[in-house]
Amino acid sequence: APKSGERESKIVVAAAEHGFDPDDWSIFWEAIMRMGNATRRNAWIVMLFTGIRSENVRSLTWNQIDFDSRTIRLDKMKNGLSRTMPVSATVMTVLEAQRSNHEHVFPSNSRTGHIDHLDALKTDDGIVVLSQHDTRRHFMQACAEAFLPDYVAHFLRGDKKAGSGNDMLMRYLKRMGNHHAPSQIEDVIISHIGNRPEIS
Repeated sequence: APKSGERESKIVVAAAEHGFDPDDWSIFWEAIMRMGNATRRNAWIVMLFTGIRSENVRSLTWNQIDFDSRTIRLDKMKNGLSRTMPVSATVMTVLEAQRSNHEHVFPSNSRTGHIDHLDALKTDDGIVVLSQHDTRRHFMQACAEAFLPDYVAHFLRGDKKAGSGNDMLMRYLKRMGNHHAPSQIEDVIISHIGNRPEIS
């Protein structure tokens, strides 16, 4: 459940208004996969399967990606810290598909050279079902359903604090290099989507 003052995710709001299942993530997954721009579509997938803040995903450069260790390094997170996180097979498949000679993983003809913004996604009927921040909420939900501790999800999302006395535990994850947790979270997300993603 969202914290006090925090809004529900778009899929939950839409489900209440239109009578569909809020745990059926195929609804917003189809909206992602319908996108004609592969770069923008792939940015959404990475956000969903990592829980990393949109601005950090959209501004990724190739020197932050390690294909051998299957990790992403964030140098300029909102909290000012740097962190290297293991990621799932789906994320690595997307990054491999994006591979180019451009400096940025998700390039754009913008002032920054990368995607500056991603508009909320809608169904064919025009119902808003996913925002950039929602991907972080869904990642946390998947982590909870995988019975993983909150501090693991907060670490993998690039958060500074885990809350509820777990900050010290999260510090011990600085050398976390195994992919067990990302894989478990990936499995939960795929179970909500309904099928394993096909990335091209």
